[in-house]
Amino acid sequence: MTAVLVVDDLRKSYPGRTVLDGVTLRVHEGETIGLVGPNGAGKTTLLECVEGIRRADSGSVTIAGVTASAASAVFHLTFGAQLQESSLPNRLRVGEAMRLFAAFYDEPWDIDDLLERIDLREQRRTMYGKLSGGQKRRLTLALALLGRPPMVLLDEPTTGLDPHARLELWGVLERLTSGRTAILLATHDMHEAQERCDRIYVLDQARMVADGPVSRLLDEAGLVTKIRLPHRPWMDEVLRAVPGWTASRVVAATHYAYGGAAFAGDAAAALRQHLTARSDEHGTPQLLAGITTGPADLEDLYLIRTGRQYA
Repeated sequence: MTAVLVVDDLRKSYPGRTVLDGVTLRVHEGETIGLVGPNGAGKTTLLECVEGIRRADSGSVTIAGVTASAASAVFHLTFGAQLQESSLPNRLRVGEAMRLFAAFYDEPWDIDDLLERIDLREQRRTMYGKLSGGQKRRLTLALALLGRPPMVLLDEPTTGLDPHARLELWGVLERLTSGRTAILLATHDMHEAQERCDRIYVLDQARMVADGPVSRLLDEAGLVTKIRLPHRPWMDEVLRAVPGWTASRVVAATHYAYGGAAFAGDAAAALRQHLTARSDEHGTPQLLAGITTGPADLEDLYLIRTGRQYA
């Protein structure tokens, strides 16, 4: 596959603080790539460098073979962007916005066709300020894709939308890209990233700490299975005796234990055996009743790798 976005060894620092430390990533034609990481990890700076609005100290960014530059009109035709907060004048009508943005491109999307695809044909004369939240997001997404760019950057595109509006937005994206456009999605929604993305990059403390398909990352990290049980201070001591255990984390009064393939089969039974052996000392019946098992997911990988909640 052809790499549409190529970021190589990107570095950016401010006095006393490194924001990007040798960041490298690729997004290929037709791929949807997720970028996740805690606040302050460097995601915004990375996106700004990719968009050409911030200059890195070293390294390179190219989209469709064109080097990132804020002054290059050619570069800005290589991608569309839907920012986390996008807005248009409240009195600007949908059709007017389409015609205005279409004038920026030599071969824009047909406006009537595009309005039909984003289900806003009936709102052609509706002012932006009168649209619902979901309609506004669909419109700004369509404006980002109006020039048929090979690459689109999405920064928290579904934040604040209800489930129905989220599905509508993703439906629009699928209809407009048809598997050809490269997509870089920055999000805090781990479920959305796991469901929608072909590969994931995890950025933490200025560095990429993981990249690849979610299933492979979970397998490599030994995070195939998750056991949820009430927390006790001595729980990790017990878990070390359970075959296949690889990691744990604690949230409030709940203990989460993780393991690889060997952990998936009999881990819960083995854990119950070890806890039963301590029944007199640790009140096992209550613990046994609180044990549940299930597959680990991207949220688990994220929390184990970064050691932090997302926000």
